[in-house]
Amino acid sequence: MILKKDEKGFVHLMGSAAKHLDDLEAALGRSDKAISALTEEINILKKSIGQEVGLRHIFSGKIHVGFLEDLSPDFLTLNKNDKKMKLKLSNVEILSDKDVYKWKIENYSHKSFDISAVFPENCNPEIILDTIKGLNNVVDASLIDLYQGNQIPSGKVSITIEYEIIDREARFEVENLLKGFGGIIR
Repeated sequence: MILKKDEKGFVHLMGSAAKHLDDLEAALGRSDKAISALTEEINILKKSIGQEVGLRHIFSGKIHVGFLEDLSPDFLTLNKNDKKMKLKLSNVEILSDKDVYKWKIENYSHKSFDISAVFPENCNPEIILDTIKGLNNVVDASLIDLYQGNQIPSGKVSITIEYEIIDREARFEVENLLKGFGGIIR
């Protein structure tokens, strides 16, 4: 084109080539962003070895929740109820704690318990109740009864709470919380 002195054709060709360079830069930017996200996810997984994690398979959408046992460049090993599962690292994404909790509530069986504790009568049962609701693995809690009578010392009140959990260990967390608030379990 230069030899033929086709200036218009040359400008058009260069403009077209420049357009592709813009696409290349955008593609490189997207590639760098993807690599950065994957690196961040691997760093999170490295720090999570021995801890419970939630993973979503990017193709099937299936959720896996268990304890991360091992991590290699290509695979991770998840222990789910004493069963080991090997998943390809590039096929899973990490779920947030909030998403794992939501999945547990929807998929784990719930167990209900009642507990009574004696507190000073000037305590605030709503604060105690709200704090129990905020515990991990507690699905819900409600106030069943406030009782002051012959069996309860003067100046004290018995508070009975019904609570629903998805992990039996949460019973100890509820009891420890009530004791921490100064309650005496009945």
